[in-house]
Amino acid sequence: MASRAFTQRWFLLLVILVTAGTSAQAQHVVFYPAADSIGLWGTCTPPGFVCALTDSAEGRDRILISPYWAVGFFLGFQSPSSPGDRLDSVYWDILDTPGQNRYELWYTHFSPDYPAHCVIPMDSVVFALEGRFDLLLLVYRDSVLMDSSRARFVAYQTGLSVDAELPSLSGSRLLPPFPNPFNAGAVIQYTLEKGGDVAIEAYDLLGRLVETIVRAREEEGSHSVQWEPQSLPSGTYLIVLRTESGSSAARCALVR
Repeated sequence: MASRAFTQRWFLLLVILVTAGTSAQAQHVVFYPAADSIGLWGTCTPPGFVCALTDSAEGRDRILISPYWAVGFFLGFQSPSSPGDRLDSVYWDILDTPGQNRYELWYTHFSPDYPAHCVIPMDSVVFALEGRFDLLLLVYRDSVLMDSSRARFVAYQTGLSVDAELPSLSGSRLLPPFPNPFNAGAVIQYTLEKGGDVAIEAYDLLGRLVETIVRAREEEGSHSVQWEPQSLPSGTYLIVLRTESGSSAARCALVR
């Protein structure tokens, strides 16, 4: 009788252990491509990327990361002059419980001058500062953190060629704002090859329009405007000049 009771207790313990191990099983998260780090090249503008959760299909969710205002992603790069194989996109596949998870994506930039650490909303644009940055994916289900995966990138801005999506302005150009960094205000200078409709806009690093600085019809030649943001917090901003012939951009840092 004692032996039978002992056997039943061990059987019950085994069932509990197996059940607990199954319920606590982590998600299966795969990042493509498998690499120590991936290059992201911009040319005349800071390199950017877009993150999106694609439709659940084939037993997985996919977090897709695509270049935006950039030449593209590169694998096996050696230097900006020899970037290696180009990739149209990189992505995470989450292979368990598609459509049931909540995802949180963190962007961390390791620049000593402009460090950044923030959550990236899905379907948003991020302008990457030059240098190394990480993307950390957190997988939640029922408010419980189930898994995480980190991918490392290196962003470059060469200025040696022209991006097809964001052409250079031929004779038109936007000069870097000065002073930079600035506190109360900065002077933005730009040259127009020909007259026409002009817009100068300020974006934050998540790609959100934070202020329209100029929207007017102007003659060709040199122009300048004093930008004095009243309500913006300290941070790095992208100033974009748009004309009928294309766009140009420059970065500046606001320090309160």
